[in-house]
Amino acid sequence: MPDSRLRLNAVVAACFCAGLLGSSASALAQEGFPGLSAGGLLSGPPAGWRLKSQLDVSTRWTDNARLSTQKGGGDYELRIVPAVSFSGNSGRLSGAARFSWENSYYARNKESSHNTLTGGATGTADLYERKLLVDGALSMSRQRTSVLGTPASTGVYDPNSQTMVRNYSISPYYLLRGSSGLSGELRYRYTYTDSDTSTLSNNRQHQALFSLGSETAAPLGWMFQASYSSLSYEQAQDSYTASARLTGTYAVDPLFHLIAIGGYEANNFVSTVGQNQVIYGGGFEWTPSPRTRVYASIEDRFFGTGYNAQISWRGPRSGISGRFVRDVTTSSNTLDANMLVNLYLSYVMSISRDVTDPLERLRLASETWKERGLPDTIGQGTTYVTQAYFLEQRGELAGSWNGVRNTLSASLYKRKHSRLADPSMLAPGDDLATFDHTDEIGGNIFATHTLSPRTSAMLGFNVSRSRGAGGFTGDSQARWRSATLSASTSLGVRTRGGLIYQYNASRGSSDFDENSLTANIGMTF
Repeated sequence: MPDSRLRLNAVVAACFCAGLLGSSASALAQEGFPGLSAGGLLSGPPAGWRLKSQLDVSTRWTDNARLSTQKGGGDYELRIVPAVSFSGNSGRLSGAARFSWENSYYARNKESSHNTLTGGATGTADLYERKLLVDGALSMSRQRTSVLGTPASTGVYDPNSQTMVRNYSISPYYLLRGSSGLSGELRYRYTYTDSDTSTLSNNRQHQALFSLGSETAAPLGWMFQASYSSLSYEQAQDSYTASARLTGTYAVDPLFHLIAIGGYEANNFVSTVGQNQVIYGGGFEWTPSPRTRVYASIEDRFFGTGYNAQISWRGPRSGISGRFVRDVTTSSNTLDANMLVNLYLSYVMSISRDVTDPLERLRLASETWKERGLPDTIGQGTTYVTQAYFLEQRGELAGSWNGVRNTLSASLYKRKHSRLADPSMLAPGDDLATFDHTDEIGGNIFATHTLSPRTSAMLGFNVSRSRGAGGFTGDSQARWRSATLSASTSLGVRTRGGLIYQYNASRGSSDFDENSLTANIGMTF
């Protein structure tokens, strides 16, 4: 079976971007504070509790504050963002949190001014001898509500296509450690999600998970996994999914493992009556060297063929990674994955800059990650939030080259979300209630240059095309592109300043162009 090493997956692309940030990373990230996370932190010796505060102040000029087709909407924005973070481990209790309060004020378009609290916290309590534990987490983040809307990650504030999403979860679990190498876990997780938009119905998710397996009977290994999950909505039809799988592995040699999968699943995605399906499939894992890994599995599922393929390679100063997945998921799960990406980036940034190989930084961060007892699989976040389970096809490729003073990284992606439930079971306005499927294709490229030990510059480009298809209202498209040029410098041990120029453009469902210039200063205390 796949070993417990950290799956590089698509998060490598994000880690490459973390390497780009390098010298301009905040003091918070350099301290390795987790920020948003989901998982335990109790592994390792007690480390005490640490508290950090941060203040970012910026002023921005934009020639199109309303993101309107018509030009002439220039404005000045003052942004004041205080933040506080803490992390610690007292032996039986550990946790980490980061919250920021974004205060944005416009000189002319005062109605666009806003105050937003974002961030999150996670904690783990040991109830009995590191066997019975409980995890808790909460997060507050701004997300895109439609594939046709302005991406929230661009920094452009568009209240018409973005919403605040809040996730709260608690998860007690029992770790099983038996004789003959048996290990497993019994876990329950409750998650509540709400938002500020009627298109995302508030929902409650209940999950029960059980796993048990052994790898000691080499060359044979096995793992049994069972799960049940239900979603209850305030404005839509409830849904559930259940599955059980037995996975067997055979080590042809230490570098090549064969995988066989058999199981059963049930759900009520298509109708309230429900449907059942036998699962069968197989795959392999090949690790010809410590720098190279190839993994692939394929299954026959109720929606057709499901698959998960991953590849990663790293050289002395370069690396590539890719992931291709077709499976059922929810926004709640993929939002949680995005939190883990943010946490993982903080670990990558905390590695000394003397380690110039981006993949070596990734490896060292992986070791810290595993020492903290965090999950060994990470994916990337969703492109927009929806209230239902959906079929997701995702393909991502990323590569990076890291020189002495220059870094170059690029990534390509294609994502498709397909409706599983009847549209009448979804809240009006939900993308998957409007369209049979939505897809997005895009890419980005970033280049940085270190001007001096204290100053660096970055040039970046992003392009994407989003489309909703198969709806009663017809197809709809949106194209997005942006360019960023920035420079940052150290003004002191705990102070950094910078200048950023950004160009954003949208075509299709909304047409606008925006140029902006930002001056910022950040301080940690």
